[in-house]
Amino acid sequence: MRAAFSEFSYGFAFTYSFLKNLPGIRSAPVLPSLLSEGQQGGFDLKLDYPGMPVFFQFKLSDYLIRSNAKLWQFYGRPYYRVEITSLRRSKQHNLLKRLATNVTRDVFYAAPLFTSAGAFNQAFLADEVDARSAWISLERLPYLKDYGQHYVTFADPHRPKWNTTEPPEELDADFSSEHLLADVRRRIETRNIPEITRSYLERLREDLTGIVRAEELTTLVPQFRTSVDRPELLRDIQFLLTTFLNASMVILQPA
Repeated sequence: MRAAFSEFSYGFAFTYSFLKNLPGIRSAPVLPSLLSEGQQGGFDLKLDYPGMPVFFQFKLSDYLIRSNAKLWQFYGRPYYRVEITSLRRSKQHNLLKRLATNVTRDVFYAAPLFTSAGAFNQAFLADEVDARSAWISLERLPYLKDYGQHYVTFADPHRPKWNTTEPPEELDADFSSEHLLADVRRRIETRNIPEITRSYLERLREDLTGIVRAEELTTLVPQFRTSVDRPELLRDIQFLLTTFLNASMVILQPA
C-alpha cells in the first residue's frame, strides 16, 4: 500500500506536530517559505543562546500486506518499507550520512507509520504525526557504495533492517519516535547542546559546503559572501540543505 498523501503534506504535518509537542522549548524552523518571503523576523531564534539543530528528510512509507511480498518470509506479517534515494538519482543519502557522521548525529529520515488519508488526517488532528512516524537515524545507516536500490524495512521501528541482502541485515538501532524524542528532550532540558552564535552558523555553512564538495559536487556550490547578517547565513544554509540534501532544519532552544 502506497501513501495516499504527498511528501510535502507529510513534512508540513510532521514539523507542525513536532514543534507543538515540545512544551517549554522554543523552535525556529528554517523553511523555504519563510526565507523566500523575506520574513527576517519570522525566525524565533536567539543568538548567543543554547540551541539544537535537527535535520530531517521526509519520506513516504510503503506498507506491504501480501504474503508474496519480498521480505514476508523474514517478518511473517505486514511490514513497512522506506526507499533510500539511489546513487543513480542523487547523492543525497551519502551527503546526509556525512552530515550525521561529521557534524551532528541529529539527522533523520522521517517516515509515517500509516498510509491512508484517513489515518493521516487523524494523526494530524491529534498532533501525533511526529509520534506516529519512524525516526530513521542516518548515524545508524551505512553509506551507499553501489547503484542498486536500498531500503529500510521494519514491522516494528524498534527493530529495523537494512534491506541490501537476503536475509536483510539487522540494524543496531531503535527508530521509534518515543526513543528519539526522549533523547531530544533530555539534551535540551539538560542544556547539553551548543550555543547558536554567528560563528556557529558560519561553521555550519562551512561544514555543509565541505560535505557537498566531498561528494565531488564542487562546481555546483556558489561562492558565499564571508561577512553577512543572520538572515543571509540562514539563506545560505537553507540553499545547501534543500539543493543538495533535500533536507529541512529545525533549531530547538530552551524557552
